[in-house]
Amino acid sequence: MEVVTDAIEKGLSFEQTVEELSMADVFAQMPKEGPGAGFLRLNVKRLYEVLKK
Repeated sequence: MEVVTDAIEKGLSFEQTVEELSMADVFAQMPKEGPGAGFLRLNVKRLYEVLKK
């Protein structure tokens, strides 16, 4: 949650936020394709929507 808040404060768009997070070491092992690929994106999208308000 803190990372998404920081991204919003920097003025990053949702797409930029997802890109930044997907490059982070902590998420490097997440699948880029297949059933689990959208997991990070969905969670970040919801956090971004809630925190952007």
